[in-house]
Amino acid sequence: MAPCQRLHRRWRRAAAPGVRERGAVEWSMVMPMALLMLLTLVQAGIWLHARSAAQHAAQSGVDAERVHNAPPGAGSSAAHDVLRRMGGSVSSPSVTVERAGGQVSVQVDGEAILLLPGMNVHVTQRVQAPVEEFTP
Repeated sequence: MAPCQRLHRRWRRAAAPGVRERGAVEWSMVMPMALLMLLTLVQAGIWLHARSAAQHAAQSGVDAERVHNAPPGAGSSAAHDVLRRMGGSVSSPSVTVERAGGQVSVQVDGEAILLLPGMNVHVTQRVQAPVEEFTP
């Protein structure tokens, strides 16, 4: 039997009514799971980006607050500026600045953007560093 005839027979068998319907049922069960997995991967990427944005904002806040003779609120303002420039990666952010014992710490809290309903993705990043002191 020639290869073309074998291929033609395979196509005719695949086009039989029972085979076509079975493929549709399989796809209807597989596709929702595949889309859910894809959306979960995208949501994880968005969470990682929000976490990175919060970390960058906290680091910028510490860098501004630990400078010798830094004005009050410099760390909080620097962290909010970074979050604003990041384009809303962290929604409803709150910045907490603490100075104690020659150390300064900045904590950024917020929520990541949600793609999947019913998920609450909280982001918290904290950075701590010593305060710079001038010694002649």
